[in-house]
Amino acid sequence: MKRIERILYGGPKDERNAAQLGPIYKVGFYILAFGILFDVFTRYNYLARENAPVNSPVEFIALLLALAFVSVACMRRGIYTDSLQWLEAETFSQTGAIAPSVALAALISLAAVGGRVYYEIALSGLAGVTWAGDIAFLIVMLGMTIPLIIAIQYLSWREYRKKEARMASEDED
Repeated sequence: MKRIERILYGGPKDERNAAQLGPIYKVGFYILAFGILFDVFTRYNYLARENAPVNSPVEFIALLLALAFVSVACMRRGIYTDSLQWLEAETFSQTGAIAPSVALAALISLAAVGGRVYYEIALSGLAGVTWAGDIAFLIVMLGMTIPLIIAIQYLSWREYRKKEARMASEDED
């Protein structure tokens, strides 16, 4: 239980960064929430759905807009995270970012495979599911998303360490 609490809580926080991240996350959440509400409204509103496509990309677009806003706002303020463990780590393995990155990649991969299995069952029943293909798809998805997410985390951490080193050298001069 302690391990799960540590993963979800993330440990001690940098209060200055947490105070700056709060409004950024709030606006990102509003963008996402209004996009989903708009999609739900148009999906279940008969008049708006008269000639609308059944598979609307509005939720996905709202998610991308929210993520883009949060990323750009954080980059403009020079904020990487509010986790003191991540900020004070001397090596990437000390950041505590590897296990959550693997878990995120696993969730993304399982969601993709779950959607595929759901539609296979919906279209041709349980007997029509291609389990070997789905397992292969899961392995390929994991093989792509785990390195990608860890690489993004590593590059962010390395950029932060370079910025800290530059600031330290400027203070010495």
